[in-house]
Amino acid sequence: MKDVCFYNGYHNGDVFSSKGWIQDIMRQAPDVTYGYAHLNNPKIVEDLDCEYINLDSLPRAIKDTVRLASSDSTVFINTWIGAYVDEVLKPGEQHGNWSNLHHMWSLIYRYLKEHNDMNLVINPDPLTYVPTTDWSYYRTDLADKFTEEHSDAKGFHLICNGNVRSNQTRIGDMGEVIKGLAEKYNDYIFICTDKVLNVNLPNIFFTSDIFGLDNDINEIAYLSTHTNCLSVTGKNSGPYMYCHVRENIFNTDKQFISLSQRPSDSYPWRTKGIKCYYNHCLAEDVQTVTKVIDSIIDDWYESTGELRVVA
Repeated sequence: MKDVCFYNGYHNGDVFSSKGWIQDIMRQAPDVTYGYAHLNNPKIVEDLDCEYINLDSLPRAIKDTVRLASSDSTVFINTWIGAYVDEVLKPGEQHGNWSNLHHMWSLIYRYLKEHNDMNLVINPDPLTYVPTTDWSYYRTDLADKFTEEHSDAKGFHLICNGNVRSNQTRIGDMGEVIKGLAEKYNDYIFICTDKVLNVNLPNIFFTSDIFGLDNDINEIAYLSTHTNCLSVTGKNSGPYMYCHVRENIFNTDKQFISLSQRPSDSYPWRTKGIKCYYNHCLAEDVQTVTKVIDSIIDDWYESTGELRVVA
């Protein structure tokens, strides 16, 4: 069998989206040598325990739209769903969700079986591939310290308010939303992944201050798994996507609030069986977004087992 090099020329969330399937392939074929080529910080999927490769070092023939390729020693697997658009995305879909990603990976499993003698079996249930993260690779002590220092708070609400990089939504830094919620619910802590100017309240914190790292995307995800982190809000981008780990998705005490222009942008679209309460908000105005998050904080809901469009 040849080595396998996964590669992705896009952003943090794009690299993360295929993590569960890669973990499964590595479990099923542990004797193969694996690498992951991308242009982001090497630590974003460091716990996959496969060699980090700078994407620029790959053969020039490997481009964004090349799905699968092979050299004398290596099979190259493109993990960017944009290379498979015409075959795996349903009408109206523009981004990866667990359903269309699963379709994409079924093609990849078949290719590896036929062209690299890898006896792979794919489970028909996409939820099988909700990933885990080996937190021992990351600075979990910093999140633990923060939660211990604020154990008197009623709970935490994580808001991934950074800019999107794939046109998921026109919502900005959410400063007005965050400020309004923090003023109303001053017994809760609001943790934001991007600094918001002119917002200075004692119950608003920023992950850059908590961690002080050059890349904290997995540390943020670890913080989201804490029992006192009650909800995770984001724009289907960056840190928000990294919070989609098994500890959260199958946790009946966790709430997700997804903010983007299409429900199909959210990972659970067209899947059933999740345990968390997962909300999707299409709105982009301050008033509606605030109202949606407010309702989640004010009233606890039981999971319906699938994504729920709320506004």
